[in-house]
Amino acid sequence: MDITLDDFIQKYQNAYVFLKTKQGDILAKFEEATDNLIFYSAELGEIYITFDNAKKVIITKFPKIGIYNVGEYLFSLVYRVPEKQFKASPCNKNTAIKTVYLHNKLDINHDTLSETFNPNFPTKPEAKKLCVARGGVALSDKFGITLSDKNEYDLYYHLNKIGNINSTDLITVEYTPLLQEVKDFFGDDLVWKS
Repeated sequence: MDITLDDFIQKYQNAYVFLKTKQGDILAKFEEATDNLIFYSAELGEIYITFDNAKKVIITKFPKIGIYNVGEYLFSLVYRVPEKQFKASPCNKNTAIKTVYLHNKLDINHDTLSETFNPNFPTKPEAKKLCVARGGVALSDKFGITLSDKNEYDLYYHLNKIGNINSTDLITVEYTPLLQEVKDFFGDDLVWKS
């Protein structure tokens, strides 16, 4: 690699990377350096890599900024923390996941990052069931809904409420600067379709 072992440790300690393996790219956390670099993966356990091979097998990437269905929480916003950019890959110091409503920060770990790198956005029928069960759900990396009064839904863009969806699936956008973005996702007629 083009950096020293000490620089590598400082950049990657407790951070998550993807490792190229025979099983495909897997998410792993850099734990420590002894004679080898030691990573931990939920799928494969401890993985040992020589420092000389690190550049060939490490893939650094951050989750796309947006909202995701993380764990049992309502949808959560994932974003970079700009003042903490020394780490080369996602970790608690440079990446944040905040939940809707409480705005509490979730821990950056294998489970939360896996859900952001492999998002699963529900269909309309699934979203309605999840909304009843959990109180809210992300429909895409930009839009989410929460259960409101009278069998209606509050519509969110990231963590900001921008409108609602009524019981007949008609969408009302209260924050008009995002009207075109809403139309691009839901359609020009502003009706939530399946």
